Amino acid sequence: MPSNSVAALTLGPGQTKDHTVQAAMRLRQLATLQSVVFYAPPEVHQSILSVRDKSSGYSIDSHDVISWLLEQTCRAIEQIQPLYISQGFDYCRRTLSALTNPKATSDTEQRSRYLKVVEQPEQYSLDHLYAPRKRIKASPAATGVVPLLTKYVGELSRMKQNLRDSSETVQALAHQEVEQEREVSIEVETVREVKKPPRAIALIHLPLQQDVINFVTRGRLNVRTTAYEQAFVAMRRTTVGMRFGINGSATESKLFVTSDFMATIHTVRGQPRDEYLRPVQWLLWSTVSQAAMVISPHEAEDLLEEIRDCKAPCTHLISYVAPVTRGMLHFDTLKFY
Repeated sequence: MPSNSVAALTLGPGQTKDHTVQAAMRLRQLATLQSVVFYAPPEVHQSILSVRDKSSGYSIDSHDVISWLLEQTCRAIEQIQPLYISQGFDYCRRTLSALTNPKATSDTEQRSRYLKVVEQPEQYSLDHLYAPRKRIKASPAATGVVPLLTKYVGELSRMKQNLRDSSETVQALAHQEVEQEREVSIEVETVREVKKPPRAIALIHLPLQQDVINFVTRGRLNVRTTAYEQAFVAMRRTTVGMRFGINGSATESKLFVTSDFMATIHTVRGQPRDEYLRPVQWLLWSTVSQAAMVISPHEAEDLLEEIRDCKAPCTHLISYVAPVTRGMLHFDTLKFY
C-alpha cells in the first residue's frame, strides 16, 4: 500500500483489543506514515461515551477508542473467568487421580478409577446441567495429599466465591466448560443444484414484419395484424395466466408485445414454457396512438435505423431494465430513450 494510506477500521459491539490490533497492523507503516480512521455504529458510539463518562455532544478521539477497547477486553476476560475456574478444578481432579493411581497403565482397577475421573461424557441431560444442587462435589483439597494442589484449589475456591458475590459477572452454570468449550460453529454445507429447463428446439428468427415498421414510422396500430397482440392476451398463455386468469378489463390496455418477443422455442399448445420467455429490455412508445409495444432485442437492432432516419419521429425506443438489487441504477422509469 502507499505510504500515505488511510485505512477505515470498523468497530463492533464487544470488540476486543486483540482483534482490532490484528486488523490495524495490516498497515505495515502504521507507526510512521500510515493511519487509520475508526467507524462505529450508533450503539458502539454510545458505549464509548458511557465508558468514558462523556455526554452525547463529546467529540471522540483515538484515545477514547483505545480506552473503550481495553475495557471491552477486560470484560471479555471476566466473562470467561468461570471457564478458567472450571478448567482449574478439572485439572486438579485429573492430577490427583494420576497421583493416587500411579499404576494406571498396568493395573486394570487403577486404570478404571483413573479413566472414571479423566473421561467426560459427550452429552449431558438438561436436568444434569441446570437443575439446582444442594450438595457440591468435594474438591481435591479435602484429601490434603498434595500441598501444591491444596493451595491452588483454595485460590480457585476464593475466585468462585468472589464470582458469587459479584454483581457484574454472571455466575457460571454447572458444567460451564461443556457449554463454552463445545461451542462449535455448525457450518452447513450447501451445494447449489441449478435446475436447468428441459431441452427445447429454438425458433428461427424471422425478418422484421411490416406492421411493426408501420408502427414505428406512423405510430398507429393495426387491429387485424398477427405481428403483435395485446400484452395481457399473450399473458393468458403463460403458467401464471393459466393458473390465476387475466381480468377482462386488463386486455383493454394499450400495452402490446410482438410475436417475435413471445416466440423463442417450439411449444405444444396448452403447455407453456415460461422459462424461455425473454426479459423486457426494449419498448416502443407512440405519441400518436399513446400505445407501448414490447419488442425483442433483434427487432430493436433492426428498427434502430428506421427510428434514426425519421425526421419527425412519432415513436421512441425506450430502454427498460427491472431492478434486481437495491443499489442498482433504476432503468424502470421509462425515461431512457
